[in-house]
Amino acid sequence: MNLSLREGRLPQRLASIIAFLIALVAAVAAPDLPELVPFKTVPGRSLALVTLGILIFAIAWGTWQGWRRRAALQPLARLMTRRRRLVAAGLGIWLFAAIHPVHLDRLTGTEIYRVIASILAPLAGLVLTVAATGRLANIARPRSWPRAGIAAVVALAGAALIGVFVLERAPHIPDEIAYLFDARSLAAGHRVATPPPVPAAFPAPEWIELETDRAYGVFPPGWPLVLALGFLAGAPWLVNPLIACGLVLLVSRLAVRNSDAGASTSRAAAWLLATSPFVLFMGGSFMAHPAAMMWTALALVSYLGYVEGRPLTGAVALPVASALLLLTRPIDAAALLLAIAADALMRGAGARRRRGLMLMGAGLAAAGVITLLDNARLTGSALEPPVSRYFDTHYHPGANRLGFGADVGLTWDFSPPGHTPLEALWNLSLNLEHLNRHLFGWPSGSHVLALFFLLGVRKTRGEKLLLLHAAATLLLYSFYWYHGVAFGPRFLSTLAPGLIVFTWRGAAEVGSWLAGQGFAAEETARRWLGAAIAFSIAIALAIYVPVKAMAEYRGLRGTDGALLRAVARAPVPTLILVDGPRWPDYASVYFLNSPDYRGPRVVALYRGLELDQEVADAYPGRVRFTMRRPATGGGGQPED
Repeated sequence: MNLSLREGRLPQRLASIIAFLIALVAAVAAPDLPELVPFKTVPGRSLALVTLGILIFAIAWGTWQGWRRRAALQPLARLMTRRRRLVAAGLGIWLFAAIHPVHLDRLTGTEIYRVIASILAPLAGLVLTVAATGRLANIARPRSWPRAGIAAVVALAGAALIGVFVLERAPHIPDEIAYLFDARSLAAGHRVATPPPVPAAFPAPEWIELETDRAYGVFPPGWPLVLALGFLAGAPWLVNPLIACGLVLLVSRLAVRNSDAGASTSRAAAWLLATSPFVLFMGGSFMAHPAAMMWTALALVSYLGYVEGRPLTGAVALPVASALLLLTRPIDAAALLLAIAADALMRGAGARRRRGLMLMGAGLAAAGVITLLDNARLTGSALEPPVSRYFDTHYHPGANRLGFGADVGLTWDFSPPGHTPLEALWNLSLNLEHLNRHLFGWPSGSHVLALFFLLGVRKTRGEKLLLLHAAATLLLYSFYWYHGVAFGPRFLSTLAPGLIVFTWRGAAEVGSWLAGQGFAAEETARRWLGAAIAFSIAIALAIYVPVKAMAEYRGLRGTDGALLRAVARAPVPTLILVDGPRWPDYASVYFLNSPDYRGPRVVALYRGLELDQEVADAYPGRVRFTMRRPATGGGGQPED
């Protein structure tokens, strides 16, 4: 009788598991569904409605379960009541971020779906996470996190795999192409490249300035200098994965600086960062933001170490990290300076903190001199950065300046003209919404544990510094007109180290609060939280990362590695004429030209027989290929 009863329950349990997995996939993938399935078709619209229905059902089920257990949830309800103003403010900001994509001029069915999905998905994900960990906690046993060194290797491998198999070792946005172009020049010992012999056949991609006597990228030189090391080693695609590896180790040290728990905190922080989709996808790219994260983390660790009595290491690392950050992303350096200055000058700050500020100032001053000299060489004015002159020349004067005004910024990505405080609020809320999804990729959202930290944990001096840094970053970027969402909310990338610390501290606070309120025994609370975090990480890696790779990153902005591979297979010396659009085909392989445009493979744009003959005459003795980028891969046909 008992056996038959168990056999009768097996199909029911199997159906429950399948239904749970379907709901989980819906909660994770719902906001990205429009990129996977076109909504213009009847099946696409039907799938969207079914997905929203699943999310609503999951939320309703969770609400019902909570009502049944309302007596046990009373301590949590009392906490929310005491913090109702903060909770209401947080919900308001979250909803404001969620509805950002809806502008009156683009109120489409797809955008309405995105808004609804972005609101329902994390709520359903939280319900499903609680349901899953309630079961897993009964069988899970608390284990210590593996060593931070293993997490660093995992980050290196994960970012490298994404770089090779998802991003195909190819640049996908114009910024990357400019970085690669400058890095190739620097690797050859030149700050600028010489102009091509037939300029009309070598039109410069965006963010590369082609003048009569030189060519160069318009961004600061710090990241191209680091990327040049990859060119010298023959593997520029491996630089950012290695940076992701180093970043994991630095954040593990930053967590120790802000906790008394020691090794366990260090390891937990390392694994949270090593499994972050934001870090992994950024680590597979050629963008400068992973380097900015690393220099920020190194500066914070060095400053905190210096003020705690480790003067030698901090005295060297702090000014170096600050200088490299300024040479990489000046606005991030300014945010860090504001945070450390506020920490060093606030009431009760000691002499070590003020000396730490002076060390940082020394590093920034040295980098500032280099920046001024570089500006003077490229633009003729030490106070005019190349990127500002590029905007002034190719768009309109003052387009890229910080601040508000009708002439600030461009109408990119459906952004209205000008920049206003309301637009600044939209931009920041949009970035925070993306960060909530993309930092960890958890079904319940990435900020859920960090919010517990912000709601009431007593902050250490180091944590206050991280909060000051977050506030300074959000403030400064509010004055910039562009939202910068590509490869995730990249403008907020330097917040990642602090958010890792806040998340783990929030987890510890939740465990202590649950035990202190009698909600659960201390051992049970710790086991439940461990199961919840492990479950969330597993789902992020198993569902969120593959979905995001297919929906957004594979073929990002129409670019892939097919043409890049075709050019690499061409015999040398070769003249390659790209028969296709300037973006993405020609632009994506432009950086393969050597700084003198006389390398073994010269890449030009196909402009017609007359001009192409002029190019061929400028490169005698070379095999000439005309290449196109087919959907299945690059290829080309030799010409006579």
